[in-house]
Amino acid sequence: MIYSMTAFARAHLQQDWGQAVWEIRTVNHRYLDISLRLPDLFREWEPVVREMLAGQLHRGKVECQLRFSQSDQICPSLQVNMALVDQLVQACIQVESRMKTHSPCKATDILRWPDVLQTNSLDIAPLRTPVLNALKQCLSDLTTMRAREGAALSSAILHRLTSIQSEINTLSPRLPVFVETVRQKLKAKVADLQIGCDPLRLEQEVVLLTQKADVSEEIDRLQTHVKEVRHWLEKGGELGRKLDFLMQELNREANTLTSKSTDPDITRSAVEIKVLIEQMREQIQNIV
Repeated sequence: MIYSMTAFARAHLQQDWGQAVWEIRTVNHRYLDISLRLPDLFREWEPVVREMLAGQLHRGKVECQLRFSQSDQICPSLQVNMALVDQLVQACIQVESRMKTHSPCKATDILRWPDVLQTNSLDIAPLRTPVLNALKQCLSDLTTMRAREGAALSSAILHRLTSIQSEINTLSPRLPVFVETVRQKLKAKVADLQIGCDPLRLEQEVVLLTQKADVSEEIDRLQTHVKEVRHWLEKGGELGRKLDFLMQELNREANTLTSKSTDPDITRSAVEIKVLIEQMREQIQNIV
């Protein structure tokens, strides 16, 4: 199976304590790059969440976010640390006495002091299993979408491989005709010059020229690479880098075909093959 690096998934969990919503977005990237956003209450879960993401997603830029809202029924109660307030009030009185000034200590000033206002934090330990299970579901949905997108990419690449093979099938019967055309053109030029020429020497020059212009090896290698791409698409797995390498090899042969060809039909087919290869490369950039 082929997997795309582009996908999105959301998992929603509603419980008595409130609700948690996981969202994961992935796009293409050369390596695995995880960007994680968790509420402060769940910061301690970051290592395990990263491990879960890395265990399923091996390549791509990953943006994972948890949104959490607590139920009104169990909202944390606000408490005042009266022992600390008493100490602060006494400190204010002592300072005023020493300064021999009267500056009333405001309640708002006291409340702004660190640790004066305290809340009973929600115990997240019981939430760990259900919330992380929701993350597993989100990852599962994401993998399903990546597989669906990957199947579409595979189909698009196979369609272009078929077009390349069609161009190759058109070219192959023309190669002997092309070589003979080169031979006849060279002999015609020698005849037009009306100079004597050793037939053996002329034949040697014809052979050398036709060898330089012969593109049969490039055609054979193009077919080999096309078969190799088909093989790996059928096999599936993490193929992005492998397929990208094969696209480079295909493009190399197409470039050589273009530079060596002196036949308009071969040049046209070579250019068409290069266009198809570039289209496949764009698709392959999204494959894991």
